Amino acid sequence: MNIAVLPSPDPLAISSEYDLSDFIAAMEALYAERHRRGMLVWQLEYKSGVSFNAGHAWRTGLRFPQMTNFVAVAQTLDFEVVMRSKVAPAVEYDLRRMSAAMVALNEARTQRKISTKDLRKVSGVSLSSFYSWLRQSRDPTLGRLNRLAQSLDFEIIMRPKKELAA
Repeated sequence: MNIAVLPSPDPLAISSEYDLSDFIAAMEALYAERHRRGMLVWQLEYKSGVSFNAGHAWRTGLRFPQMTNFVAVAQTLDFEVVMRSKVAPAVEYDLRRMSAAMVALNEARTQRKISTKDLRKVSGVSLSSFYSWLRQSRDPTLGRLNRLAQSLDFEIIMRPKKELAA
C-alpha cells in the first residue's frame, strides 16, 4: 500500500500577493521575511526608518500603519505596495508615490459623479482627510486608505518585487 506524504506548508513561504484589506497576513509575511533574512529588529528600524514599537502595534492589530511607514518597511524587505483598479483596464499605482494614487481616486470619484459628501458616507473618510491626502499635507493610515480605495473599486496589495518573483 502506497501512502502519499504531503509536505507540510512552509510557514515562511511567500505568497504572490497580499490583499491589504487583511493587513495582518501581510504583517506576518514581513515578519517572516525579516526572520528568513536573519535581520534583527534594530537593523530593520535603521534601514526603514520605522520604529519597532510601530511595527509591533501593526502586527498585533492594535493600530493601522501610516502608509509611508508601511511602504518603507515593505520596501526594505523587497516588497512593493500598489493600489490597483478592480475595473478594466486594471491600472496600478506604486504607493511610494501616493500623490498619483490620490489623483486616480479623485478622478474615479468625479467620473462616477460621487460627491465628497457621498464618498464620506460610503468610505467613512472625512472631506478634510480626503483633501489633505490629495494635497499631500497628511499621510493616510492603511485602514482609511483601504476603505477609500474599496469604495471606488480599487484594492491595495503587497507583493514581492517583480524582479524577485520572476
